[in-house]
Parts: sequence; C-alpha cells; structure tokens
Amino acid sequence: MPDEALDAALSIGEYSSRSDAACKEALACKEVLVRILQGCVPEYRNCTEEEVAACIEGQPLVGELPVDRDLTNPHRTEKIKGNNTEDKTVSEGTVLYDIQFDALLPHTKDRARLIINLEAQADFTPTDKKHGTYHLVTRGVYYCARMISAQKGIEFTGSQYENIAKVYSIWICMSPSEEWRGAVNSYSLAETNLCGEQHEDKGNYDKLCVILLCLGENSKIRESELIAFLNTLLSDKLSKNEKSTQLEEQFGFQASERLEGRLNEMCNYSKFVADRGEERGMAKGMAQGEEKATIGLIQSLMQNTHVTADKAMEMLGISPADRAKYKAQLVQ
Repeated sequence: MPDEALDAALSIGEYSSRSDAACKEALACKEVLVRILQGCVPEYRNCTEEEVAACIEGQPLVGELPVDRDLTNPHRTEKIKGNNTEDKTVSEGTVLYDIQFDALLPHTKDRARLIINLEAQADFTPTDKKHGTYHLVTRGVYYCARMISAQKGIEFTGSQYENIAKVYSIWICMSPSEEWRGAVNSYSLAETNLCGEQHEDKGNYDKLCVILLCLGENSKIRESELIAFLNTLLSDKLSKNEKSTQLEEQFGFQASERLEGRLNEMCNYSKFVADRGEERGMAKGMAQGEEKATIGLIQSLMQNTHVTADKAMEMLGISPADRAKYKAQLVQ
C-alpha cells in the first residue's frame, strides 16, 4: 500500500476507533440509559425519568468487563456491582462487554437488582473468520448465560439460586437489513403447560432477556419513540447542534455537557470521513484529468512527428514505469 494510502487508512482507523469509543460513552450517559430502560425494559415501563435514574447504580463500565470470566480471572470482584466489562477464557482470548451496569428494581423495599449489558453493534450479520456468520440474538443469549454464571460466588453461593439477579442483553443494531429496520424484538424464558394447568411464580424463571433495537426507518413498521430517539442520537448525517436541537424539540431531551462532548466527537468523525471522501474524489478526478491530457500529448506527438509511442513518451519525459499504463490506453 502506498504511503499516502496507508496514512489515510491509519487516520480513518484511528478516527473510527475514537468515534466507536465516543458512541459507547454517549450510550453510557445516565440520561440516555434512562430513555433506553424506559423504552424497552418492562420493569421500568411505568416509571418516571427520575425514578429510573435513581435505580441506576454507580457509573456504567464501558469496555472493561470480560464476557468469558474464569474463576482465576483477575477482574473478578467480590460484588457484581462494579463489574469489570469483559470475560476471558484461556482458549478464547478476551472479548469485552460494550457497557454493563446494575440497576435496582423500582418500587421494591429490598435491594433486588438487574444486571444490564448494552451493545452497540455495527454489523447485523457478523462473520467470525474462523467459524462463519452468526446471529446477534444467539450471541445475546450467550452473553446472558455468562452474566448469570458469573454471579456464582458473588450474588449467590451453593444452591441459593433464588438470589440470581435477572440479566438483560440489549443490542442496538446500527445497520440492520432493510426488513429489520425499526424493529424492536424481545426474547426471554416463558412457561408452557404441556400437561396440566400448574403455574410457577414467574420470578423463579424469568431470569434473562435479549432485546434487539434495530435502527433505521421502515415504511412497514410504525416507528417506536425509542427507535426515533436513537436514530437521532446516533445519526451520522446530523451535526452536533442539529442533534441537540432535535433531541430537545422532538423528545424533550436535554443533553448533559458530557454527552454533548461525546456527540461532538462522533460528528467530527463523520465530517472527517466525508472530507476524506471528497478529497479522494477530487484527487482522483485531477489524476484522471492529467492522464487524459498526457495521452493527448502522446497522440499529438506521434501524429505530427511520426514517431512510435515509446519514442513519444521518451521525448515527453514519461517514466519507463508509467509507459505501459499509457500505452495500454493508446491502444484502446
């Protein structure tokens, strides 16, 4: 790869990484988490913003906690509160949760809590180089299972399974397929009577839930307020000021100073990519124009002085390395 192309690729990679981090930090802002919990987690559906905010414990962990924690993992803590955000096994390497935090259950006297994982996913049908394509909902089920198993020895010991905290894995899908745009789907455990009419207390088995929030607009799906909110918040077409204005006017949402900073970083990246694309387009156009002019000079020299293409290019001082390129175009 030429030095300029490598430099551009590295620059875009650096900006992309910073933008990805800014996106996660934006989603981890408490005022954003409040809207997400209100919009898709049943336990908070009838709560006010103030009540939901009061339930979120501490600062969410962003890109810190392992998905595959072993018993020997140095990140392991005595309390699940303040989780590390990634799980690690000897054979798999390290995979980090994007965001993880604890939230108390509203309107209860005890300290019962939910453990919530939030993922911002750019690829709707990811492909693992070694194992091929997989589905996000299946990965979400795995994340839930890991969040439950990680509670042993922390939230419960021995056979105290009743102390297992319910877990949520919420996936914000940035670029879903066209038919999935605007969809909000929930996947959880449910009781089915195969024989008889006995019923278990729902709280004894309702321990995990995966939610897919698919961004984008879809004429076949009535847009939910949460999807509309996230479409605006995470748009790569709006400036920071446009986002702030629309969020306030359409959703009554006031961004904090911290969130404003994250939105600014995200918008700077979008502008950087657009500017680089424009620069590359102008450079390509100029290069194509120069090549066309050079070919015209070669043809003119051949006709007027009756020399070969090689001699004409030699007379014009064209590098031997470039002559084959021009000669191929002369033939056409």
